[in-house]
Amino acid sequence: MKTTRLVRFLILRGCDKTIKDQNGKIPIELIDEIEEPSLRNEVTKMLGEPNKLDCLMIGGAPNRLTNKSAATMLIYVFGFTVCFFIQCLLVFPRIPIIIGSINTLFSVLCLFFLLMVNCTDPGYVKNQVDFYDLIRVIEST
Repeated sequence: MKTTRLVRFLILRGCDKTIKDQNGKIPIELIDEIEEPSLRNEVTKMLGEPNKLDCLMIGGAPNRLTNKSAATMLIYVFGFTVCFFIQCLLVFPRIPIIIGSINTLFSVLCLFFLLMVNCTDPGYVKNQVDFYDLIRVIEST
């Protein structure tokens, strides 16, 4: 194995990681066969259990299929609110009222549009992806 692109492609599309090969092994049991340590670590991360904070994408781009989560929105709104109140306590008393009012207006609009976008249907078709169908369709290059 020289790259993890194919593994990432399959995982991001929701392939089943519990399918067994001819020898009865699931993908995570085959990781020891990868010689390159960096590739082995990356595939282990992709096939392993998801992190509790994967919804926030703190560690970079997602390595697995991610689903819409209410936790992500709640964490964001909580952080946004805390930052805004800190701003109200420390920054707004030191700036003209008109600037604080404009900042407040844009903050409320930003939060409103974010909630509106996240509460609407994104408009794409959701389907289940079969691992073997992906293998038949994907070019190996």
